This record gives sequence, structure tokens and C-alpha cells, in this order.
Amino acid sequence: MKYFKSSFIQAIIVLTVVLTSGCSKLIEVDMPIGSTDKDKIFSTEGGAESAVRGMYGYWTVKEMTTHIGAAKFTGLSGDELVRLSYMDTERLYFENALTSDRGLDPFWTHPYHLIYQANNIIDNLSNSTKFSKDKVDGFLAEAKFVRALMYFNLVNLMGDVPLLLTAEYTKNVNVTRSPSSEIYKQIEDDLIFAKQFATHKTLALGDRNRVTSYAASGLLAQVYLFQKKYALAEAEANEVINSNEFVLESIDKVFLKESKETILSLANWLNNPVSAFSIGGPGLTNVHYRLSDQLIAKFESNDLRLQHWGRAGIDEGLGSIAPFKYKFNLPSEANGKVENKQIIRYAEILLIRAEARNELDKPQLALHDMDLVRNRAGLLPLATRVPALNKEQIRDLLFKERATELFAEGSHRWFDIKRRGDDYAVNYMKSIKPSFTKTDLYYPIPLGEITKNPQLVQNEGY
Repeated sequence: MKYFKSSFIQAIIVLTVVLTSGCSKLIEVDMPIGSTDKDKIFSTEGGAESAVRGMYGYWTVKEMTTHIGAAKFTGLSGDELVRLSYMDTERLYFENALTSDRGLDPFWTHPYHLIYQANNIIDNLSNSTKFSKDKVDGFLAEAKFVRALMYFNLVNLMGDVPLLLTAEYTKNVNVTRSPSSEIYKQIEDDLIFAKQFATHKTLALGDRNRVTSYAASGLLAQVYLFQKKYALAEAEANEVINSNEFVLESIDKVFLKESKETILSLANWLNNPVSAFSIGGPGLTNVHYRLSDQLIAKFESNDLRLQHWGRAGIDEGLGSIAPFKYKFNLPSEANGKVENKQIIRYAEILLIRAEARNELDKPQLALHDMDLVRNRAGLLPLATRVPALNKEQIRDLLFKERATELFAEGSHRWFDIKRRGDDYAVNYMKSIKPSFTKTDLYYPIPLGEITKNPQLVQNEGY
């Protein structure tokens, strides 16, 4: 992990290149380009604001330019995506035949670069008296949220990983992997802090591109759900839902910049030249990535989501429908709209609460939440189904609903398959990919990291 020492400067250089390439709206506050004087950077509110914006900027650039975040590769690993033809690295993900020496940057290097930047902010602002405590705490809340989200993804992709809580290089040399339980505890602590000290509860429509209290509650609800802390998951989801700040948007407006469904998004500073956040393929040409037959089969007939969030490929047959949640419209085109990358949205929170309520033996309340999402998709309600559904049936329907609502967004589907338990995940994946084994549930640690730090032990099977 020796690259951590220079990551902050590297991120600033990346942003500088983007800025000088014509994307002048990326950073509105001037970055302290080339400065290595941390005391100077963090001695003023403006300097600290620049560092926080730099963190968001690096995150956004990686979402736009590097494999569209995690959605593409985890979609290939699970049951979401297929491709008409595979490049070498993509085939390794699709066949669950990963090696530790290629294609892992989106899941290791980039999250740890963001963790470094978050830690740099936390190191330099904790106990700071250079400007108002409210502002200091607000910046810390944003940094701790980003750190929590990166660790949440890392622990679900790779299992036990190094838990780095400082940007100080000497303390990060030769670190070992921390137990997942310890990482989850830190994630919870960071999000509880973010929820309490975020500068805003929410932000105006079109500006929900920074961490807020409700964003922290939304992620905390998911974190609790994954740990089967269902009462806590329900309580955090209630914080968001009962605020009345968010609603389910009409199906064609969910991913727009001013969507009322947005809890947290990343701003599309490129203003949608071929929709920077989509995995559907460039422009109106033939689409490379298609929804798998397994995923398409989960949609009920007349589900508006498949009609509005999918698009037909030129050819027919396997994977003939591509994901099309982001529409590739240029603002200069007729009806062109700016879309933001959704990180947390209201429909997901409803489904989190539904799952928690089902596990807490509140089936009618669970079905009510599910039906809100299904109604938007033009589907019949489940709450009135006869005979009444039992807990196991509702659980299966909830995971199906998550698959059809959240497809091609982040790693939702891959994580959902795995969190149902190793036996379920292996048996299910083997029904699709017969060579799948238990060791395929977690990605390998990059070989270069183990070479630099022999204290890191590789995941089994690699």
C-alpha cells in the first residue's frame, strides 16, 4: 500500500487534467494545486472545502471513466449481465475465473485512494479550531461517510481487508487484514457520526450531490440490514421515509438531476456526453452489455421497468435487452436532460424497510412498502394476494423485487446473492455457471499488494 503516501496529490493531478480538458464545472472552489503544505490547506474553511470537493471529484471521475464503477464487473460475476463478446478481463469476471494480477483496480486501488483522501481530511480536521466547529464537523461527516461506503463495498467484495484509519504512511505499512466484524463496527461509527454532524438534513432538488444526514441514515439502514440487525435497519429507514423529503418519481425521471427520489447522487459534470454513468454502450450503436436471461425472467409481464429502463439490441437472442437507465441524451438535443449517478435513492430505502419488516414478522407492512415500488412499475399489489404469503415467500419476492428495481446499479445484485448465505449463493450460481465454487464468492486481493506487504494473506482459491 505504498501508493497511499502520494494519493492525495495524485487525485488533485487527476482533477487538474479534467479541469483543463474543458470540464470547468467540476470544481467550483479552487484546488490548492501542487501544495503539499497540509497545515496551510486545512487552516482555512476554503482550503478544507477544496480538499472535500477534491474527494468528491476523484470519486466522480472514477465512476465516469473507470469501468463505470463496480456495476459492470459484479454484474458479469453474478446473474445480471452478459456480453456479446468478451475482452480478456471481462471474461475472467463472467467465468468467475479471476486472477490476482489483473482487473482489480475498481475494487481495491480506487476505494483505498478515496479512503486515503477521507483519512487525510479526518487527520487534519479532527480537533481543529481554525474555523467554526459546525463547519469542521460537517466536513468530517462527509469524509467519514465516504470512508464508510468504501469499506462497506470492500468488505462485501473481498471479505476481511486492512482497516486504515489514518493517512499517516508509517502507520499503514505492513498492515494485516481486519475481521469483517471490526470493519462493520467502524462503518457504523462513521455513519452515526455523519448522521449527527452532517451540515444538512437534505439538499435542494438538483443539488443532492453531497453527504447529508438522510444519506447517512440510508446507508446505515443498508449496513444494519446486511448484518441482520433488522430493528435498527427499520429505524434508520424510517428516519428517511418519515421525513417526507423524498418520493417515488415517475419512471422516466428517476435518474434525472432533479429527481425527487434522489437521496445522494454524484453530479454529472460532463453533462451527459454519451451518459457518463451508463453501462449500456455508446450512443445509439449496438449495445455491448445485455441483461441475462436469468434477470429478464425475474420481470413480470408488463413491468414498466424493463420497458423504460431497458433497450433492445440490434441482434436477437441471448441477452437481447440492454440496461438503459441512463439515456445518453445530450442537453443540446431535443428533450435532453442532465442525469446524475444515483448512489442512494428512495425506492431502495423502501425495499430495505420492507425486508426488515418481513424479518421482524410484520408481513403486511412489508408488503405495503413493496407495493409502493411495484405500483410505480405498473404491477399488481402483493398485499391482497390470496392465500396470504408467508415469511419465506415474501423474502424470495423481496430479493426478486430488488433485482428488478436495482439492476445495473452498483453491486446490489451481487451482494444480494451472497448475503443469502454461502450455501444458497453457491447452489444458485452453480445452476447458472456449473463451475462456480465457494471461493468465487470473494474477489482476490491484488497480487501487487501482497508482494509489497507479505502480511496480507490472499483469499482462498487464488
